[in-house]
Amino acid sequence: LAHAGQAARDRKGEFISVGFLYGLCLHSGLQRSLVPFQVDGVRRHEWPVFKQRLPHWLRQDRGTKVPIVVGDPAYLDVLHWSEQKRTRQVLIITREKENMKPTVITQHAYDPADPGNRGVEADEMAGYTSAYLRRIVYRDPASGERFVFLTTEDSLRPGVIALLYLLRWKIEKVFDVFKNKLHQQKAWANGGTAAATQAHLTALTHNLLTLLLVTLEQ
Repeated sequence: LAHAGQAARDRKGEFISVGFLYGLCLHSGLQRSLVPFQVDGVRRHEWPVFKQRLPHWLRQDRGTKVPIVVGDPAYLDVLHWSEQKRTRQVLIITREKENMKPTVITQHAYDPADPGNRGVEADEMAGYTSAYLRRIVYRDPASGERFVFLTTEDSLRPGVIALLYLLRWKIEKVFDVFKNKLHQQKAWANGGTAAATQAHLTALTHNLLTLLLVTLEQ
C-alpha cells in the first residue's frame, strides 16, 4: 500500500494537492487504485480512509487464506489489527515506530541456519499499549541496516516476514513508472470523479505494460 500525490489547479487557478491510495499485489506485481483521500480541496489522513474502505477491498479478492496487508507504519493501529486477526479478516506486516516502547513477553524459536532466516536477530512476542504483536528484529546482511517489523502473522518464518516488507519498496518503482514513463505528474482535475478515473486508467496502463513485459520475456 502507498499513496501518490499530484498537483491540480483549483477554480482560482492555484495549485492544490490531489492524493490517491494505491495497492500493489506482491504476488503478481499488478497495481490497483483504491480510493482518493485528498480531492476537492478536502484534506484527509489516508489511514481513516483506508480503514473505512478495507472491507470493500477484501470482498474483491476471493482467496482461501487470510490476506496480508504490508503497510507503512502510518497504518499501525495495534488494537485494530489485533481485532482483524481475531475475526480472520486480514493480517498486517509493518514496521515499529520509533516512539513505541514494547515489553518483550517471550522469545520464539527459529532456525538461524535456515538461509531464509539470514539477518534475523530476534523473533519475539511483545506487548504494546492495547495488544500483543509478533516482533521481528532484522539486520540487512548487505547494508547492515537494522529494522524492527511488527506483524499479526504467526506461521511464516521471521525471514519471510522481513522479505515481504522489503518487497513493499517495489511500489516506489511503480510510482517511478507513473511519473517518468506514463508522465502522470499532473492531476487532470480537482474533483473526486476525475481523480478516480485518472488513477484507475494509470493503474490499468501499468498493468497492461507489466503483462506485456511478462509475455515478451516468455
